[in-house]
Amino acid sequence: AEEAERVKAQARAWSAAIVAAAQPARPDHPYLTRKRVRPSPTMLEIGASELQHILGYHPNAGGEPLAGRVLVIPLERFGESGPCTVEMVDEAGRKAALAGPGTKTGAHGRLDGYHGVPDVVLVGEGAATVLSALEALAGRNVAGFMTSCNSNMPKVAKAIRAQYPAAQIVLLADLKKDTGEPDTKATEAANACSGLLALPDFGPG
Repeated sequence: AEEAERVKAQARAWSAAIVAAAQPARPDHPYLTRKRVRPSPTMLEIGASELQHILGYHPNAGGEPLAGRVLVIPLERFGESGPCTVEMVDEAGRKAALAGPGTKTGAHGRLDGYHGVPDVVLVGEGAATVLSALEALAGRNVAGFMTSCNSNMPKVAKAIRAQYPAAQIVLLADLKKDTGEPDTKATEAANACSGLLALPDFGPG
């Protein structure tokens, strides 16, 4: 238990240092332009070398180190102050979280910049998915949250239901590459919060 608390405290300290050193994300970031979305007000960016200096290690995805301009999305939990970890995405789309197990469990990244009580809440695994859906619903009273991994969706959905009991919650499901079926965690999350399940339709080919 003491080790788990130490890991969480370290992740919070790293997150605060990264947020303090980072700059607002720019629309010309290669990942954002490839996904054809604009950054949210909560998205930041920092150079990979500066990130390594803060952390004392080189964050990587699947053994490949993050490089160039790195997008930073702070992840938080309702009822807590400040980010508990951050999602990092480099120019090639490689994604990583801070070292340490369990630091992002139940945590979300807020991507809408809206601070009122929403009528509709969008919940997706990745930032680009949520930003695309927010753009489609521009002008409406909508909030958008990313969960950083599919396994995190049920916990985040339950927390959002508790926070916004009257909102319509829409889970933006990823499709499994082998079957084309919605990810089971998105379905579980929709059931857990009495929400709706939205599936992408990419058309033939």
